[in-house]
Amino acid sequence: MSPSPEAPPAPAATVRDDLAATRLDGPAPTVRDAAEPPRTLMRLPSALAGRYRLARPMPTAGGEADLLLVDALADGQRYVAKIYRYGIQVKREVLDRIQQAGSDAVAHLIEHGQSDGHCYEVLEYLPKGSLRSRLEGGPLADDQARALVAQASAALAVLHARDILHRDLKPENVLIRQWQPLRIALTDFGIASVAEATQHFTSAARTLRYAAPEAATGVIGAAADYWSLGMLVLEAVSGRHPYAGLSDAVLSYQLVTQPVDCGAVADPWRTLCRGLLARDPKQRWGQAEIERWLAGDEALRLPVEAPPPETATRHYRPYRFQGVECWTARELALHMARHWEAGVQDLRQGFLLPWLRDEWRDQDLARAVLELSGAKKKLNHDERLLRVLVKIAPDLPPVWKQASLASADLLAAASAAMSGNSHIQKELTEIYQHDVLGVYGDAGNAECQEVREKWQRAVKEYEQAWTKLAKQGVSKKLRPDRAAVLPVLLLVSGSPSFGSQLKDKINKTVKKLKSLPDYLRDWLDKPIDGMSLALCTVVEAQLRLEPMLSKFEVFRKEYSILGENREIKADLSQMEDDIYAGVYGDLAEFQKALDTLENKIEPLSKATEKYQGLLTNLNDRLFRVLRYKTSDAAVEELNEIIEHLEHAVETIVASNLVEAEMRPGVFAETWSLEMAMKAIEKELDSLKMKKLKRPR
Repeated sequence: MSPSPEAPPAPAATVRDDLAATRLDGPAPTVRDAAEPPRTLMRLPSALAGRYRLARPMPTAGGEADLLLVDALADGQRYVAKIYRYGIQVKREVLDRIQQAGSDAVAHLIEHGQSDGHCYEVLEYLPKGSLRSRLEGGPLADDQARALVAQASAALAVLHARDILHRDLKPENVLIRQWQPLRIALTDFGIASVAEATQHFTSAARTLRYAAPEAATGVIGAAADYWSLGMLVLEAVSGRHPYAGLSDAVLSYQLVTQPVDCGAVADPWRTLCRGLLARDPKQRWGQAEIERWLAGDEALRLPVEAPPPETATRHYRPYRFQGVECWTARELALHMARHWEAGVQDLRQGFLLPWLRDEWRDQDLARAVLELSGAKKKLNHDERLLRVLVKIAPDLPPVWKQASLASADLLAAASAAMSGNSHIQKELTEIYQHDVLGVYGDAGNAECQEVREKWQRAVKEYEQAWTKLAKQGVSKKLRPDRAAVLPVLLLVSGSPSFGSQLKDKINKTVKKLKSLPDYLRDWLDKPIDGMSLALCTVVEAQLRLEPMLSKFEVFRKEYSILGENREIKADLSQMEDDIYAGVYGDLAEFQKALDTLENKIEPLSKATEKYQGLLTNLNDRLFRVLRYKTSDAAVEELNEIIEHLEHAVETIVASNLVEAEMRPGVFAETWSLEMAMKAIEKELDSLKMKKLKRPR
């Protein structure tokens, strides 16, 4: 189904949009009802910690935020603090407008802001719970149901007057101020948005039960909130949701093709529900019609709806996909984007091409599918489906494997990948390597193009930084795996709060270092970019490795003369590589390895010292001869010394040959020096004895 040209653009996606379409870690029932509760942030951001005391976490913590009960230090008043996950950006414009609503029909937003990398909200605390808990006990009484309609309609009017769409109206988001008489307050504006934003997927598995039919096209307006109110009223009056027990696929089909059955309630409730649940948003009842209904206006008429698609005359057959009959190529593309794996299978098995060619009769689309199948550039099945969907619907809300590519959702995914979610890390790597954002950008999606350009620029800056670091001798082993870096670079390029956190981290680390190379110091004052991440990696590594490197340099200087030996040089080089590679878990483990190497080279070190001592003695002998002997006597004595030294050298060469055969595997340089010293000492002793025997 194609969207009406008159329909207003839908609000931009946020992290809590359609979980099946926006969560990189797969679909979930709803944020609040996730099967596996998320970890709770057990401390308040610094902006709140000085004014509020944490009482306890609430059990309704969501996938995008923690809900905490807090007490104001000033007066003890209790509030609800909503602390968003690190990296999730909340639309301040929406929160500012909600805060200014000034209506008791909307839960009061006390304050909102950002601190320590977390966005937060402080809301009034309503301890009586939500309408959901009340409906579990059965339908509302007539007077309570009328109060619900009047107050919910008034609350929506307040929001719509400020161009805010709630977009997630359901019993869980209707809080109770008091029961008798009933007074309510709408809450949970996690996916609320200003009306003039871009289109997106809107409904999740359970939120889908309250979503308007036009949500399937990705384009909604204020009328969608009144549809949700109609579903809520029908459930509140009848005691049962009309689609209870239906699967998502069947529910989607019913929404697109069939009117809602309001036969479970009697008039005047049936009339109200039919007016609010008109499938055509232009004919759907709104605040004006609700007020007339509440006043008992008998002249109020129900909208006249067009027959559902299957009753109209069709000259072609629909494409049946996941239990839904898709009558247009765009409708099919939207459903395939929601059910990615099934779409990949249909494309692989060749089901799509015949329908586009023979039923839908769009030869250009059919030709495009055929060309993609035989593309010169090797495309995997996911890439091929992506390009087919974008070709069919260029304005398709950007997704990759059912994951939203809206800027806010990408940043949330990057934050999750940094926290250790390897699945999301892999998905983000695919998005970057396959240039998924570029495909949407080329189709006219300005947001995707902007995110892509910033992300690629950050990656380029990061690569250039490591090239410069390598020239300065920084070990390449310090460089993290690219898959681990891409999510961080996405945050660097798109989240100012993360950039501030990164800069603070760098500055704090640098202050702890004993020294910092000048070439790194020059980077400190530069704006946060991809280079900053490389800088952070290096300074953190230097802080971590500084004690080991310090000990290593002392050791290397102590045995500097032995560095000329190839075997020892290789050992020292390997040890330095192991330091940067993180082989040694702590300083004690490194010291143990250092002691082992020292024991290995100690015999050679001692032999070298003794050898140098002998050379020093020979030099001293030379100076004494020159100083105290006549020229002729000096020549005679020096020639004798030379003769004995030459004989010693011949002895060394012969001994080395024998020793090499007799002592294989022994540190060669050590026994060579020992043999040399023995030979020299023997000749010097011989020379000494010869002098003693001379007649005086």
